[in-house]
Amino acid sequence: MDNRQAIPIDTRKPIPVEPMQVDKPTDTDELAHLSAQQNDGRIVKMEVDYTKFVDEALPKASNLAKTGDIAGAIESLASLEKQSRLGSDMKSNSRLVRHMIRDCVEMVDNIPNDKEKNRFIETLRNVTAGKIYVEVERARLTKRLVEQAEKENKLEEAWNYLMELQVETYGSMEMLEKVQFLLYQMKLSVQRKDFVRASIISKKISIKFFDNKSDEIQNMKIEYYKYMVEIGLQETNYLDVCRHYRALFETAKIQADKDKMKEVLKCVVLFIVLTPHGNEQWDLLHRVHLIRQMELIPEYNNLIELFINEEVIPWKEVILAKYETLLRQGVPGISPTHVFSNSEEGNKRWKSFHERVGEHNMRMVAKYYTQISFDRMAEILEYPVDEMESFLCNLIVTGIIPDAKIHRPSRIINLRARRADIETLDQWGSNVKKLTDILNKVSHLILKEEMVHRHLGDTPSAKSK
Repeated sequence: MDNRQAIPIDTRKPIPVEPMQVDKPTDTDELAHLSAQQNDGRIVKMEVDYTKFVDEALPKASNLAKTGDIAGAIESLASLEKQSRLGSDMKSNSRLVRHMIRDCVEMVDNIPNDKEKNRFIETLRNVTAGKIYVEVERARLTKRLVEQAEKENKLEEAWNYLMELQVETYGSMEMLEKVQFLLYQMKLSVQRKDFVRASIISKKISIKFFDNKSDEIQNMKIEYYKYMVEIGLQETNYLDVCRHYRALFETAKIQADKDKMKEVLKCVVLFIVLTPHGNEQWDLLHRVHLIRQMELIPEYNNLIELFINEEVIPWKEVILAKYETLLRQGVPGISPTHVFSNSEEGNKRWKSFHERVGEHNMRMVAKYYTQISFDRMAEILEYPVDEMESFLCNLIVTGIIPDAKIHRPSRIINLRARRADIETLDQWGSNVKKLTDILNKVSHLILKEEMVHRHLGDTPSAKSK
């Protein structure tokens, strides 16, 4: 006798079944997926095929719309839309709805009253909500509301409208239009000082898209990097800002305008010298120095050479005397940039520039000195002793000169790491090995020369015999 108990049917839990994944889902796949998520998960079988009727109705509706009778065109499709919906012909229904929505979108511009126009747009947005096959039309309608709200200085409302759209997931939208929407989202995010959101949106745009040389895409590239520069400045990430300006410099439209090119190149130079020292900064510093157009701005080229040369840069005698007026106020024939303007941000960046000069000088001192006193270090850096000590501690912590040690009682700075006895012995043994290898090689070469000359000396005597 079977002791197994039967499980009542009512207590069984349904197992959800996801539709099969495909590389690029078609409209039919998307509609099937939408149907599978409704009610009890059952896909409704099509009862009547209205494809033939739809093929006949759509051209007629299009002709009516071209004559200006858009309302008549929509009315001619309304009854067929209802029949296809009740007959569960989802493919035909989606075609009809898409065509009707597009006709309605064309009617928006014909409404003279802004209030009625906005109500009509809101109605269309409600109708198209959640419908994949009209997501592009809904996005365009939403953009109209955003532009209207922006004109009325309702920034928060405009931003909320626009952020509803996840245009990066719209498979039926052209890439150009996608990037335009994403740039609009970046613009509003930057305006409301939401730089984190703007940075997230920027990662949805592929940089390769801007490789196209058309004027429209080049303008979009300039707009994109303008927002990226603002994001980088907000985060005080000068290395990224330098890269963004360098990308702008390589834009064909910037290259065609000599004044703009020089302005952008100046910003490239200033932000690379504002960047703390590191491998990437050092590499980019040399790459910028090799740019051929640097000859057009020789003063900035000389500035970048100061940081490439492994010499101490006097702050008062060189930077303040030769470069402060040039960088902050400009000189005849050379306009200043916004980097060191007479503003709070400009003064902050000028202070950072002073720190970068001190950092460079500290690295040069660490290269040529093993020990140095507090007073001498403060004299070289042109800092007060207290500020010099805190500045040095910061460089040690950040890893610029990691081996430095401060001995406060004796007021001495040890700039080289103290080696253990075993390390010294290992180095001595390595040097001895190198010396013996060189001696062996020299001995071998001497012996080789002796044998060659002995052979050449024996040859004439052999011939005389």
